[in-house]
Amino acid sequence: GPDVLIATPPWYSREQLALLLGVAQEAGLRPVGLVDAGLASASLEPAPESVLQLELSLHRATLTALDHSGDLRRTRFEILQQHGWLALQQAWLEMISSVFVRKTRFDPLHQAATEQQLCDGLPAWLAALRADDAVVVEMESGGTMHTVELTAVDFMQAASPIYDEYVRALQRARPGGGPLHLRLSQRFSSLPGLDE
Repeated sequence: GPDVLIATPPWYSREQLALLLGVAQEAGLRPVGLVDAGLASASLEPAPESVLQLELSLHRATLTALDHSGDLRRTRFEILQQHGWLALQQAWLEMISSVFVRKTRFDPLHQAATEQQLCDGLPAWLAALRADDAVVVEMESGGTMHTVELTAVDFMQAASPIYDEYVRALQRARPGGGPLHLRLSQRFSSLPGLDE
């Protein structure tokens, strides 16, 4: 099998890393090394002396502090449990539902089928908000079409408690003095209002 270098998140234990290596070998791969995922992603292009890398996964966000004064190395990391994609998704589903209830008296979270429609539609609505300030969300229930308009600000405000935690983590990790160099994983780049 092919040689592979495996990028892993910083919270993996020795046991989890051993299990991962075993699975890779069973799959016919030849692991030649393990590297911190934040370190790996920052190594692909020139970096300032000090850089913070923010990654978003399903259950958590991970902030990695990297030092590039000599060899690129990870100096610290912080895991924000319960601040991953699922937490953002839940905040947005509750916001969308509350707007529907307020404007149409229809609650899409009341039925599993319409709740699933919200989950399925969320990525497309977020993508639409990259180009426009607002998105129209339509939901059909019992032969009736319900429609609301949602703005990027609606999404930003719903996510603000989670965004605030990211900001606090960045402030804790910020190097003394000097500018803050931050890299966001691709998943973060599509979140409404996060840049601000």
